Amino acid sequence: MKRIFSWFSIRIILTAVMLTVGYGSLSAAALNEEDLWLDYFWQEYLALPADQKPKVALVLGGGGARGLAQAGVLEVFSEEQLPVDLIVGTSVGALMGSLYAGGMPVADLVKMAQNMTWSKLVSLKFSPVGLYSTKKMEEYITRRIGDKNFYEMKIPFACVAVDIRNGEKVILRDGPVATAVRASATMPGLFEPVEYRHRLLMDGGIIDNVPVDVAKFMGADIIVAVDVSADIGLAKTNNSLLILSQVMYIRGTFLSQEQLKLADLVISPDVKDINVSELERGDECVDAGVVAARGKVREIKKLILNRVWDKLP
Repeated sequence: MKRIFSWFSIRIILTAVMLTVGYGSLSAAALNEEDLWLDYFWQEYLALPADQKPKVALVLGGGGARGLAQAGVLEVFSEEQLPVDLIVGTSVGALMGSLYAGGMPVADLVKMAQNMTWSKLVSLKFSPVGLYSTKKMEEYITRRIGDKNFYEMKIPFACVAVDIRNGEKVILRDGPVATAVRASATMPGLFEPVEYRHRLLMDGGIIDNVPVDVAKFMGADIIVAVDVSADIGLAKTNNSLLILSQVMYIRGTFLSQEQLKLADLVISPDVKDINVSELERGDECVDAGVVAARGKVREIKKLILNRVWDKLP
């Protein structure tokens, strides 16, 4: 009751201030009042005990180099004190999500995204089932967050892969994190599959590129999805590997549309002209993620506050 009374008192004061500025400035004052209101209630929300807050999930989709934009999104979430209680990722979303959930400082994550190269993640293999091995990706993750199992993550985390022997979607949320992420980010034809617990796993984007359904299954109250889909018409198709990735992302784009409808809010960085392989454009991707996330901050805060207020007696 005291908290509700304090909110009501603040509104009376803010409204009185707005009226004193005169009708000529009414629109600007109304906007300013809304900003003050949002800031005030957000601080009230941050002070609430954890069991009174909704569980907010961040779902990070696949998209190769475009997924580096997710570092920019996470930077904004950190700066704005937006909660992340669960992360679910596919492919590059699994990579970025695992590093953040494992405790990598967001500044280091941004720097990593800006300086990423394929040589840090893959090595030539020339096996019958893939041109490259992603073992280096597994080692890369381990060096940055340690040899963690899922239960040791600072933020609950899960990722998605597909068993190419039977087409089954596999939700990975126990066991070694680095191996699971490697499996989730292993593109067919280009990278060799990952043997994991008697399964032969490959990129989760084949079957669930933006796994909103997994976040719901894991009990999220609010789901924010980050969609880094390409503009299919802009993709380069001048060699067999790019054609293969194009086929995969055409399928993934159509599958993602239904998943995105299940999210409470979607952040879509403007990276549609960036090819899956263009890691050298990491700076552009990060900037696009920052811009897209900043444009959604107010909406995310309002969404969270509305869920809190819905539960008030």
